[in-house]
Amino acid sequence: MKKHIYILAFLASLISFACQENPLIKLEDDVSGNVTKLEIEYLAANQENNLIDGFDSTYIVSTSKNQLRDLDGYIYVAKIVKENKRFGNTIKNSIDLFEAEFFDKNREILTPEGNFLGYFSIPIGEFLIDNAKAILTGKIIKLRRNNQMYEAKAGARYFLYKSPFLQIGENFQLAYNSPIYVKVLRPNHINEFINFIPEEINGELKINYNLKEFESLEISWNKSLGGSNLRGKVEIVIGVFIEKTNSAFPIIRIRTDDIGTIKLPAKIFENIRINENFDLIFLISKKNVKKISLNNNFQNIDFIAASVYSIKVKKFY
Repeated sequence: MKKHIYILAFLASLISFACQENPLIKLEDDVSGNVTKLEIEYLAANQENNLIDGFDSTYIVSTSKNQLRDLDGYIYVAKIVKENKRFGNTIKNSIDLFEAEFFDKNREILTPEGNFLGYFSIPIGEFLIDNAKAILTGKIIKLRRNNQMYEAKAGARYFLYKSPFLQIGENFQLAYNSPIYVKVLRPNHINEFINFIPEEINGELKINYNLKEFESLEISWNKSLGGSNLRGKVEIVIGVFIEKTNSAFPIIRIRTDDIGTIKLPAKIFENIRINENFDLIFLISKKNVKKISLNNNFQNIDFIAASVYSIKVKKFY
């Protein structure tokens, strides 16, 4: 299985496309009688730019370039439900995921034009996630050049994965609304950290039409009952999947309070213009983010524990 770089969201998320300089837009929309402020970030308006690992195979999206320059690494733990709606059928799969990368700030990843995309990742020791030992694997990134996709090696990353069809790593299993313990073993030193996986999140889409014309989209989820979703925020990433090239990338990221539902007008989707047939991907996530450090070389690390619900549907507009 090919896995790629995580993007801070994300799960969490999420290196982005930078067709624009990621403008932030405040949108006020009446949702169930309440005025809700949504922070909307356009990650890319088209797919003609160089990119690095927009989504991985779980549809977790990478972090923005500015965030990546500041980070020395990340640890990402998530319980994910993937829902695929196709031909009137709905298929769901559950996934447990652990990824970690630590960046060599002296080795930048650049596009053929010299634009910054990220850093090479390096091994730093051994990882234990509860009782499971993380596997050290190669990191593969995807790049676009002259409208063609190609893959390149970009260092090493730590990885564990469990689904109904595949398990990578022994004794790896996560639980909702539970603590997750991570131990980093290095010569003559041990670091231990704890975070909490939020409660399970479930998502639903409602497409509204007016005289057969797409008017708005309602995205709903179960509101937090308290538990360990300490920040009380929900993040939604909207992306596309192009079956012809088996590639996916994020377009829009939305952050909102945990209010249970938002309504997006049709104009939000006007920037999604692809020259191929595509599906839409919606990632709804709750997460707990902790800042941790290992040593002088890795002082700014994001430790993210997330609950994610992913919905994949055919284009509806």
